[in-house]
Amino acid sequence: MASTLNKFNNFLGSIEYAITVPIFLAMLTLMFVQVIFRYFLESPLPWSEEIIRYAFIASSYLGGAIATMEREHIEINFIEIMLEKVKNTNPQKHAQIIKIANAARDLLAAFFLSMVVYQTYLLVADQFNYSMVSPAAQVPMWIVTGFMLLGLIMMIIHSLLNVVLNLNGYGKTGYEDPEEGGDCACSL
Repeated sequence: MASTLNKFNNFLGSIEYAITVPIFLAMLTLMFVQVIFRYFLESPLPWSEEIIRYAFIASSYLGGAIATMEREHIEINFIEIMLEKVKNTNPQKHAQIIKIANAARDLLAAFFLSMVVYQTYLLVADQFNYSMVSPAAQVPMWIVTGFMLLGLIMMIIHSLLNVVLNLNGYGKTGYEDPEEGGDCACSL
């Protein structure tokens, strides 16, 4: 079951990448076009800055979901520092404590994200019901906040999947040793 959940988690990540990368590239392209129009042709595009801002919001929230899946969010690993003595004397106990700490961290993150999801849902519903549109580009605002909602929901899903996967020995823990092929972690 855990290997199936790991494949599902990676599948969701690939979909998020497939959506986020083109949005980010379109944002960069539009920024370049805006610079050309503004400074060389002296005729700025009035709607481009709005679209760039909305693309940035979409790519940021979807990128946050990717970072949750890959455990790449910025964090302070004080638990690892506190458990350094346990790691040297009893590596198995250290691994168990890390699994429990990761599960607690991910469950706590999912709890707080669910509160933010609820408030974001209310915002999306209001924007949809009142047919709110952006001033320059006339983009429905519920689409922009919908990307926020989607990213937050995906963060919850990845957090919950990370709990199950880490308790079953799959996926990154966030405490990988750089000498063993993990990412470099900062220490105090």
